[in-house]
Amino acid sequence: MHTAANLISVANQLSVPILCGVSSEKDVMLALQSGADALKFYPSSSVSPEELKYIANKFSFNASLPVFVAGSVKANTFKAYLDAGATHFAIGFDLKISSADSIMKKLETLDTYLAEAKSNQEYQSFFNLIKNQPSHNP
Repeated sequence: MHTAANLISVANQLSVPILCGVSSEKDVMLALQSGADALKFYPSSSVSPEELKYIANKFSFNASLPVFVAGSVKANTFKAYLDAGATHFAIGFDLKISSADSIMKKLETLDTYLAEAKSNQEYQSFFNLIKNQPSHNP
């Protein structure tokens, strides 16, 4: 994946945060040993919630390490991934729908899943943040 120790080293020297793409324990080990600021498991099919939990425990992930799960993440798996150690999701393809109304409905559904997944944690609705923003369209 995108776990090149020399690139991570240069980013660290320049104080540029670096998010490393990982898909295996070996990638995670190299990224963390090299000083990665965040991890992105891609595609989501490369790590199940159970595997992520195992890796998070093995490498002692802490709350300050952003852990993204990206690539075909299903909304109904958000809770399992959060419980396993994920802190962020990258979504996009599921929003590839023809109309703005369809996209807003899809965002509402995703927001509902996130709210349920994070019900025991403080959660600010992503959807409410977006829908309350002024339109940039003339």
